[in-house]
Amino acid sequence: MTSLISDNLLIIVIAVLIGLIVGWWLLRRPAGPAAPKAAAQDPLAQLPHEGHSLADEDVAAVADIAGELLG
Repeated sequence: MTSLISDNLLIIVIAVLIGLIVGWWLLRRPAGPAAPKAAAQDPLAQLPHEGHSLADEDVAAVADIAGELLG
């Protein structure tokens, strides 16, 4: 076992360094895309757009009524 480690020590060190660099890079990145402030303040802006199905028409109708009541 020790001969295997000593024979491949350079490869093991390089692999550990690559793992540390990739881990640091992944943890340093932001968690998700930043939402624009205007969209975060307007709850109706986050609703899906109208489509061609019956469910999409229901969502659009609810959004219209909620917009009138809230706005």
